[in-house]
Amino acid sequence: EFRRVLFRSYLPFFIGCSFVRTRSDLKFLARCLMSVGATWAALILYESKMSPCLHFKLWGYSSMQSFHDAFRMGGWRPVLFMKHGIAQGIMTLFFFLSTIALWRTREPLRVFHKPLPAKWTWKRVLIFAVVIMGLSRATGALAYAFIAAPIAAFSPPKTILRYAAFFGGVALLYPI
Repeated sequence: EFRRVLFRSYLPFFIGCSFVRTRSDLKFLARCLMSVGATWAALILYESKMSPCLHFKLWGYSSMQSFHDAFRMGGWRPVLFMKHGIAQGIMTLFFFLSTIALWRTREPLRVFHKPLPAKWTWKRVLIFAVVIMGLSRATGALAYAFIAAPIAAFSPPKTILRYAAFFGGVALLYPI
């Protein structure tokens, strides 16, 4: 039991702490999340329209536990290559929040180190991220986005840290 908790929870955290040490490391991580999220968005658009079938088409079997979980809020909830749509929703939430964080820092718009065309402004990118977040159809991730997006977009850094400490404490105190 101890090894399972150690390797699934604490080891990834300590490896992440060893790689993200400075502000530039954190910006690089946010840029990576935004770049991967842009690629992820194309797959989300496909699965939202065609049903969660990419895993089956590529690998020959479905990773989903039950297909009836895939229809939510009047459309297909994308699963992509994950076990459940909730995991995909959390990944989309990371893309969305990293986009907000980069908007706050006024970083130049780049995806995979290539500048975006001039017609792609931060306003359009944020609207695109909101649309993709909505198409994820994961209600838990959407609830987190409604809470975290205004905090991340408009609060001063100390307030963001206080909220992060509070929600981290709630997560740690929640009975497993």
